[in-house]
Amino acid sequence: MKPRDGDTGGKGRHHRMHAHLAMNRRTEKPVIHLSLNPHPDDVLSDEQLEAIGREYMDKLGYGDQPYIIFRHDDNARPHIHIVSLRIDEQGRKLRDYKEWERSTDICRELERKYGLLQSRGEEYRISRPMTAVDYTKGDLKHQIAGVVKPAVQNYRFQSFKEFRALLGLFNVTVEEVHKVVDGKRCDGLVYAATD
Repeated sequence: MKPRDGDTGGKGRHHRMHAHLAMNRRTEKPVIHLSLNPHPDDVLSDEQLEAIGREYMDKLGYGDQPYIIFRHDDNARPHIHIVSLRIDEQGRKLRDYKEWERSTDICRELERKYGLLQSRGEEYRISRPMTAVDYTKGDLKHQIAGVVKPAVQNYRFQSFKEFRALLGLFNVTVEEVHKVVDGKRCDGLVYAATD
């Protein structure tokens, strides 16, 4: 399993995340996005992937944090993305010292525990963190692009509602637009910042 820098939950989880974010606006990168990618030859059920994701979060120190696990099948192997927060319920930043090394060690441990093949010779990286949009900082176009672009590149959504829910975690909303301009039908998406 290779880690990358995603409690499957609904509306309550979303509000809990916003409550944590509101308690600490000083932390520069309050959201963490991880991806756990088992070896292509490992065949895992949804339940196994979720159990591995939960255990990984516990061992990394994020087990008590609100987090969302997404299963993706957009490449040769099923894998999971996990989105969580680096801010606890008291508004303190979580310890992230040597997070990269700890993450690698946890993945090796989980591979042994679950009898998984080790992912070798593959790229190991933590995705660039997506930062919540803050309309008071200006340059909204750039801030919104900094959320939308990685979301579109790193996720494969099953519905527009899923896409909107993820963007909502980063203070971005999206609406579908259908108009006729100069006799031509134009369909698109309009993004906006929320407070």
